[in-house]
Amino acid sequence: MPPPNTTQNAIAQLTAKKDIVESRTLASTERSLAMLRESEQVGIATAQDLALQREKLENTSRNLDTINATLRTTQKNIDGIKSVFSSIKNYWTSPKENKDIPAARPSSSGGYFF
Repeated sequence: MPPPNTTQNAIAQLTAKKDIVESRTLASTERSLAMLRESEQVGIATAQDLALQREKLENTSRNLDTINATLRTTQKNIDGIKSVFSSIKNYWTSPKENKDIPAARPSSSGGYFF
């Protein structure tokens, strides 16, 4: 049988090794939990940023729809103004006939109308 002192030393060494492994495992677990919490915070921040970006994109889309509708209305108005001014221009620039003297035309009773 080995001396009791040697057995106690072996038990003490094994207990010390167990304590070291246990403390390393505990430290590793704590680091893992810290990284997990940090990852969770990054994930939450990313989700909030994405929600904000989605809202901005939806607002941009609505604004573009409004702008397109306004542009269509404006184009219709411009086309209408062009049509009115073209008619006025054509009236003023067309060659004038002598409208002061009405043309005589025969009536059904044999006379002439002026």
